[in-house]
Amino acid sequence: MQEIEKHYSAEELAEVLGLTKRTVWSYVQLGQRSQGKEGIYPIVKLSHKVVRIPASAVQRFLKARTV
Repeated sequence: MQEIEKHYSAEELAEVLGLTKRTVWSYVQLGQRSQGKEGIYPIVKLSHKVVRIPASAVQRFLKARTV
């Protein structure tokens, strides 16, 4: 059986990482502009302002920031 990956809303991720919602959105926008070279990418876009951020994208982002 395949595991389902956890996804975060921008609000949930802000709370988990101790950031503001605006900062999370900035990282998401940076990831989209750089196609994942920086910021958080990929995301699942449900509407203009509603996204879900896969845990794997968060892990990749945090790993890149700590190296």
